[in-house]
Amino acid sequence: PLRAVAGGAAKPARPPTKLRKTVPSAAAARPAARALPIAERAKSWAKTGIVSLRDEALDALPAEAFGVGASARILDAGGNAGIECLMAYDWGSLSKLRTLRLSEC
Repeated sequence: PLRAVAGGAAKPARPPTKLRKTVPSAAAARPAARALPIAERAKSWAKTGIVSLRDEALDALPAEAFGVGASARILDAGGNAGIECLMAYDWGSLSKLRTLRLSEC
């Protein structure tokens, strides 16, 4: 097929572009990570410094979250409406914690 261009000349139409493969988002990858036991996830937390417990339907923070110790820079426990009292935890073990996310707790 031909397409019209300015000046009256016709050029062949471009072939349709190929669709790119979509890369799954980080949110789509979360369920696989959640399938791991907390003890396995704690190893990753210690390496990355990011303790991710968002939307886990927790009633309490697991001891493994505090076992990471000074390696933890970020603790994200948002979306766990069951967590009520945060004073009972050993926050002193997280001496290098820079970010604490507790939205919707």
